[in-house]
Amino acid sequence: MSIPDLLHVLRSHDGAAPALAMLDGLAEEYRWSYARLLNTAHGFRRVLEASGAGAGSTICVMAGNSPQFIALFLACVDLGAAFAPLHRDQSSAVLQDILAGLDATLVIVDEDVQGAALNSVLRLATRVWRLRLRRTPWLRPVLSGGAHKPSAYAAAMGEPASTGGAARADRVRLGADNAGPCSVGDMADASAPVLILHSSGSTGAPKVILYSRWRLNVFLHWQRRLFDAFPDVPAGCAPSPRVNALPLAHFGGLSFVLQALLDGRLVHLPRAIAPREYLVLALQVRCQLLMFVPALYEALVDDAIGALPPSALRYCLTMGEAVTPQLIALVTRTLGVRVFSAYGMSEGLSGLSHHGDDTPPDSCGRLRFGEAKLVDSDADAEAGEATEGELWVRNDTTFPCYRDDSLNAAKFVDGWYRTGDRFRRDALGHHFFLGRVDAMCVVNGRNLYPADVERVFLRHRDVADCMAAILTLDKGRRRLGVLVCLRADSQASPTTLIDWYVEHGALHATPAWLVLGKGIPRNAAGKRDRLAVATILEEDYRRCLRKVS
Repeated sequence: MSIPDLLHVLRSHDGAAPALAMLDGLAEEYRWSYARLLNTAHGFRRVLEASGAGAGSTICVMAGNSPQFIALFLACVDLGAAFAPLHRDQSSAVLQDILAGLDATLVIVDEDVQGAALNSVLRLATRVWRLRLRRTPWLRPVLSGGAHKPSAYAAAMGEPASTGGAARADRVRLGADNAGPCSVGDMADASAPVLILHSSGSTGAPKVILYSRWRLNVFLHWQRRLFDAFPDVPAGCAPSPRVNALPLAHFGGLSFVLQALLDGRLVHLPRAIAPREYLVLALQVRCQLLMFVPALYEALVDDAIGALPPSALRYCLTMGEAVTPQLIALVTRTLGVRVFSAYGMSEGLSGLSHHGDDTPPDSCGRLRFGEAKLVDSDADAEAGEATEGELWVRNDTTFPCYRDDSLNAAKFVDGWYRTGDRFRRDALGHHFFLGRVDAMCVVNGRNLYPADVERVFLRHRDVADCMAAILTLDKGRRRLGVLVCLRADSQASPTTLIDWYVEHGALHATPAWLVLGKGIPRNAAGKRDRLAVATILEEDYRRCLRKVS
């Protein structure tokens, strides 16, 4: 099997239409052609080399969505340096752990990063540069030994320093020494990453995930196969544009943009706009497929959007985590298009994708490529015949990827990746998410999954959202609690909600504690944070206990 190399494919689009459009709000600032993108990446590479970075170095980048972010990433890929994106909303403690563990050669922050995020980086890193986001980019040290002037960037680009002139197509040399497809035998070892991700997923504990150049190419290749299920390129027409609604510091946002660029599409990169404005932008540019994470769909619904004009929008795709049937139905009615869900993780593609008129709305879809099995016992691990259990997947995108060898040993077994998510599979092959395996607890001698309890509460007409979590009480006792968010006009009380659950849910799974809240907390990756919910529930329980005593 031959896998196309990212840089080689991008070079083949040199003469294509603009690649990236940068927007401030809904106002477009400028567009970059593929040649401009590759020339800027080439210039960044030369500046990084002049600063002492090289193959094996680690470059950390904290930046908002912009063409410069993509160009920096491509420069690191071409240089053989590891690119480590940082979320600007991560706490100082998390940033300290990340920077201490990476031993970064250089930390780059864009000019829009200010306040606490910038102060944290300046306090924790030893070498920090600033990245300019305007029409003529530059890299400039703000905490570094030695000086580097913007004119040095222009010299590296081969452009007049006085004008910062347009990039010339004859200077596209990025990746020239490594062109063409890569064979399976060319697979780079994971100890030489070009991309380092700090993903917390559902557990809340950051995991260091390493992507080699080969592994990134494989991931993007199979991701494109999944997107082939959404045909939005009628015969004789140019590929429709994409609107990226995810932060590029998140692997979902980065891979979505790279996949679109590989298809020769124009990608709009808006910064700091409301969910409704993402939708307005998609309608303006005649985007046919819009991908959101569930949190953005929830915000979109909360924005109470009214009637929308006819548009080219044909599909909405939700990725990153399971989504409730109620939310899918609501977005479908609001937008007038089908909403599909796909299940995946930063460690690799699951091969599951939700599309087709016969697919239940609460399903994560059928297996589209590779292998999958549900494991509930040692016998299931051998036979793979269970219809309910932890999802294990095996395909070309799943192989040991953690920096922690003990974590690799626990999560990867004979090529199978243990997702840690529990699923049910019906007779037609549809997979239904049931909850995290590590969220299971035993109540009254019965296995209990928080997602089962959440589904019951979501059937209540006054419940807008909820999340169940395990409380650790006095003497290590574990009980189930639930954080419930009510609709705006609801008068329901915790007592009436518990009474309703007793009538409609499993009696042994009745929550021991219920708290009304305004929203479900989310972690830095934008995922629902069950650990934070557990903390809220425990603090409320102990506060009430003190009042009673």
